[in-house]
Order: sequence, then C-alpha cells, then structure tokens
Amino acid sequence: MYFGVLFKHRKVLASTVELEKEAELGYPTVGHLLFLTEPYSTRFYWFETLECMRRLLLASVIGMASAGSAASPTLGLLISVTFTFIFVDKKPYKKAADSKLAVTLAYSLAALFLGALLVKVDATSDDTNDQALFGYLLVLVFMAGPLASIIQFLASASASTKAAFPATAEVMKSAKPDDNQATDVNSPEDPMKALKTGVTNLEDPMKALKAPSKQAGKLLKETKLVASGKIGTSI
Repeated sequence: MYFGVLFKHRKVLASTVELEKEAELGYPTVGHLLFLTEPYSTRFYWFETLECMRRLLLASVIGMASAGSAASPTLGLLISVTFTFIFVDKKPYKKAADSKLAVTLAYSLAALFLGALLVKVDATSDDTNDQALFGYLLVLVFMAGPLASIIQFLASASASTKAAFPATAEVMKSAKPDDNQATDVNSPEDPMKALKTGVTNLEDPMKALKAPSKQAGKLLKETKLVASGKIGTSI
C-alpha cells in the first residue's frame, strides 16, 4: 500500500525542484506522505517500503520455523546480512550520521542472530570461563546499537555547541561599548582627571564660604565706627 501511494506521486517525491515548489505552496499534493519520505534522499523516496518489508520478514518468516531448531536464527542472519549490504551500498538517508547509525544497527542485529545460532548449536564448551566470555560478547553485541545511538547524540550535541559559540562571540562583540564611550574607563589618565575635577569643585564652596565672612567683617568694622561717632548715622 505504501509503495502504491508513493509510486503515484513519484514525479514530485523524486525531484528536489518539485519538492521545493511544493514547500512554497504548503505541500498540497504530498504533505500526507512526508512521514514516509522525510528521512530519505529524493533518490530513495521509496525506501520506507523496503524497510517495512525487512521488519515483516524478521517478524514473520523467522516465526515460521520451529522454536527448537537452528532455522530461525539462520533465517534472521541471512535477512540481516542482506539488508546490511543494502544499507552499506546505497546509504539512502539524507544525513550521513543516520546512514552510519543504520549500518551499525544492521551489523549489530546480524551479530545478534549469529550469537543466537551459536547458542542453538551449542557451540560453546562446558567450561565456565568460555561460557562467561561468550555471554559477555553477546551483551556487547546487544548493546552496540544503543551505544551507537548515544555516541551519535553526544556528537550532534557537541557540534551544536561548537556552532553556537561563534554566534555568542558575535553577540558579545556587538554588546561591547564604543571606543569613545569606553575611554573614561580604559584610559589610566582619567582617574587623575576625575580627582582634579573633584578638588576644583571642592574649592568653589570654600570661596563661597569666604565671601560672606569678608562681608560680615566689613559690617562689624563699620558698626564700631558708627558707635564711636567717626561715621554718621546715615550710613
């Protein structure tokens, strides 16, 4: 069903130019199909149908074999190896990091089925150390996928942080004051100028205080002369 719907709109989905035109119009034709094609490049717009086929094969074909036989892990190993080759050769995803993660998970799944096959055929000896080592290897294979996902997440987060630093530097540069505004702070002579200005301002109040004192002394002297009769009272 997915393939039929995608094939119907192949002229738009397989062309970058047509998709850009669709984006300008708000995806009126293929908007309902973007969830199937968004992770993949335009050349492999149909790859989600192949991915669904892989999942169905792993879920159904393996279950057709008896539980105690080695056929189930063998079929799983063959399917995983086949799709691993496809992932490695085609690299259908837009982002290279997604393609690397898909290849890592495919190898991990193939190694997991190989381990299951070895368990079915009882490839390990009765030695306790050998069985413990084999168990550790299976755990490592099982954790390869989640570990790859965590490493990819940390790498993308680190790249995003590095990309954010230039923007922060530009913001700090734009917030830096002009040279004319920063002169009062950065010049070593400015504190002395400010100190001299403060001393000058202190001298002005002293002059203002001395002026009334001189007038008061003059008035006192004239009062004494009037009292002694040397100056007329009209003064």
